[in-house]
Amino acid sequence: MKGRSSGGVGPAIHAPWEVYPAKTLFAVSTAALMVAFVAGWAVSDIQARGAQEVQIDTFQMMTGAKQLPSEHFADYSFVF
Repeated sequence: MKGRSSGGVGPAIHAPWEVYPAKTLFAVSTAALMVAFVAGWAVSDIQARGAQEVQIDTFQMMTGAKQLPSEHFADYSFVF
């Protein structure tokens, strides 16, 4: 009767955490992290900033642009 840990006549019955310790450890640690994140989110008192009214003057951006790079190429699309 070598290999049987129950000492009895049937197959040994183990708890699930004894058979799959890595899966159990992963599940327990994942659950603990989820609880920690939810608890941290629930007790945080950080408030979002209010929306600031920012106006971008696109005309000034287009007229005030200086020394922009230019691309030089030969256009051969209209060939007889």
